[in-house]
Amino acid sequence: MTDKPIACSLAVEDRAEVAARYARATDRYRATVRFEEDRARVMLRGDKSRLAALLDEMVPREAGCCSFLRFDRRDAADGYRVDLTVDADRELARPLLEEMVAVLFPTARQEEGPTP
Repeated sequence: MTDKPIACSLAVEDRAEVAARYARATDRYRATVRFEEDRARVMLRGDKSRLAALLDEMVPREAGCCSFLRFDRRDAADGYRVDLTVDADRELARPLLEEMVAVLFPTARQEEGPTP
């Protein structure tokens, strides 16, 4: 764990606008998420160029305002895999990850079972 603050540095009204922007982008992909001990593994399926544009906008913005959040983006055959991790104690990590997934990928359907 680090000493990074577990808080978004955006103003409340800016957070609402960014969340609305991500909600409008859900027509670009189908998403599933698996929550693991310390991360959320999000599979985004859809047109790769549109997904790349979304992630190219999202990752730097979120890294700039939510320093506790880390993205690991990997190419997949039909889209991208994005692993989200947070710098937080274990008991805080899962609720934070659930909240971040709900904002970043609001239509993500949760999957259970072993990680692919």
